Amino acid sequence: MCKYWRYNTILSNDTQTHSIRAMYVPKVNDYVTWSKGVEGWVYFSHKEYITIEVDVRPKDLINYQACSLHRNDRLLVLCYSNQWEELNYIKSRESVYET
Repeated sequence: MCKYWRYNTILSNDTQTHSIRAMYVPKVNDYVTWSKGVEGWVYFSHKEYITIEVDVRPKDLINYQACSLHRNDRLLVLCYSNQWEELNYIKSRESVYET
């Protein structure tokens, strides 16, 4: 099991027994697939949502000159924490400079 899983203990009132359910907590630089047909690297993570980077394209010269802070345009998809159960963890990378 991956190091980013969080375990929640659930108490059932009927049987007074505990069951353990694992819930994935996404981290930046995790590669995930989402049941909605989305896959990519987790670009930003917050307790309420993450963004998944699904496409990166180099800026054209005019756009780069207008804003040279970033070299690429990125397409990000928003995924709220109540949807994280629909994510599948694939792998992690150390940094964005790995391929």
